Amino acid sequence: MKKTVAAVLAAAFVAAAAVAFAAKTETCKVTAVDGDTVTMTCEKTELKVDTQVKVQPKAEKKIEGC
Repeated sequence: MKKTVAAVLAAAFVAAAAVAFAAKTETCKVTAVDGDTVTMTCEKTELKVDTQVKVQPKAEKKIEGC
């Protein structure tokens, strides 16, 4: 029983690591915006045409005072 539970937990860990590896982050620069079309320039990308991507703006650090 303990070996079965250990094997299931190990498989779950490997699956979680694979998903994290697949969710790769790339740094790109927006070069043009035309209506709802955004053109970005990325260096050494593995993206292909018509690939769905999730884009998040760069977070700015905020300093709060007293």
